[in-house]
Amino acid sequence: VYKRQDYNGDKVYVLSPSGDVSVFAEGFSAPNGLAFDSNGNLFVCDNTGNRIYTLDPAGNFIDTVIVTNPSGILKELDSDTMIFTQYSQNTLNKLSPDGVITQTHSAGVLNGPVGLAYDDTGDLFLGNFNDREIYKVIGDDLEYVATVPGPSGGRLGFIAFGGGVLWGTSFQGDEIYQIEQNYQDSVVLYAGSVPGNQDGPIAEATFNNPNGIITNSAGDSIYLSQYPGGEIRLISPGATSIKELESVETSVYPNPIRADLRVLSDRPFDHLEVFDLLGNVVFDMDLAVKSDNYLLSMADLKMGIYFLRLQDGNLVIAEQKLIKH
Repeated sequence: VYKRQDYNGDKVYVLSPSGDVSVFAEGFSAPNGLAFDSNGNLFVCDNTGNRIYTLDPAGNFIDTVIVTNPSGILKELDSDTMIFTQYSQNTLNKLSPDGVITQTHSAGVLNGPVGLAYDDTGDLFLGNFNDREIYKVIGDDLEYVATVPGPSGGRLGFIAFGGGVLWGTSFQGDEIYQIEQNYQDSVVLYAGSVPGNQDGPIAEATFNNPNGIITNSAGDSIYLSQYPGGEIRLISPGATSIKELESVETSVYPNPIRADLRVLSDRPFDHLEVFDLLGNVVFDMDLAVKSDNYLLSMADLKMGIYFLRLQDGNLVIAEQKLIKH
């Protein structure tokens, strides 16, 4: 069961795994960020209502904190302290279980902060809605990570973490991006192109103002909300974002990969290599006999984003993105 909010309305909804929707609570002004504490209580940032509300698992209001323009919110990893942003005030704050607010970061590089996410090592990341920049929170400092592409005046919606990478929605850009948080400006288009609501294979699906995003730990089940239409979209397990870079028809599977990788091509190749985001070659092989069907062992490859290059002699015939989980 997932909670979703209606920013233009006054309600927070429950969305069941089967797709059923029901009202969980109402009476808000512009509900935006949502987060649960360890007891299952739901915290709701009412952005224009200037409140953070706490609701019990049954949807009853149990507490209210007055704060200007709260936006994104996230439970601290090791406590029930909530971390939240103030959009217009450009601040990052903490709300303790006893209701005390402590400001941890203000202004500087913050520009309409909204998105918040932890990675699997416990590092905290923050996304600016206005300039689409993402930062890593390191003590009192904010370290630049990446800028998510978007049209002029476009915005970065929320961010999430799954499958070893950050995910971000290009609000008004109608696209979904992967961000490798350990490398500066390592951003890969995962899905989307033109505005639309077309379902189907990830390379063909279209999105319309994607904003909210949550993922499972593997990063292969992704829920997205679209604003202002209110649609909830699901990218289901097994989706792939492989896009052909050359005219040669090539496929690799499974991708994301965990151990072995099958490479198929309609043109035989005699050399293949895998390189990382910095261009370092991590796998390099010459084939004694040309092949159009080859099985690679990738079990020892570290988790991350890579590229596979196929060659026929000195001619590069194809390059494909790989994701190692």
